[in-house]
Amino acid sequence: MYGCRLGLELHKDLGLPLARQIRLYKQTGFDAFFAYWTEGMDVAALRRAADEEGMIFHSLHAPGGPLARHLWYRSDETENSIRILFQCLKDCADNGVPIMVLHSFYGFDLHTPTELGLVNYGVVADEARRLGVKIALENLEGELESLNGRLSDNARRAAAAEKAVAEQEALAESLRAQAEEA
Repeated sequence: MYGCRLGLELHKDLGLPLARQIRLYKQTGFDAFFAYWTEGMDVAALRRAADEEGMIFHSLHAPGGPLARHLWYRSDETENSIRILFQCLKDCADNGVPIMVLHSFYGFDLHTPTELGLVNYGVVADEARRLGVKIALENLEGELESLNGRLSDNARRAAAAEKAVAEQEALAESLRAQAEEA
């Protein structure tokens, strides 16, 4: 591990304010940290604490769990899930956090890529690109090869997905407008 930078997760279950955790991590020799993002989180305060301690604010972990399912399978929560990811991306961009960690799947029962999911993740990826934030996918849960193949296939079948793309682009524009108003 010599010459490597090490980081830890900030965690609410430790019972310490997150800024205090950052100071303690620095004092014990760590270089970086990441945090699980929640709506209304004061990301700017974490950025200030990181800067004061000379720590690397590595990434924000987007909400996981069922949110990923709402992107692959249409539900009443699909639009809200994309809005949540847009807000997390905006908090990353506004606070100099270069990476948003995102679950691609959740659980082992529904984990096969769908055309709708590829379109939805594409909308999120486009917003990340626009904001200059990288997305790190995690918990691919055995579907990496399938996902990579489907993503490549999706590029070749873009014409077949044109209607879904147009719907999601309109949704993305609507969510961007709402985020700018907030």
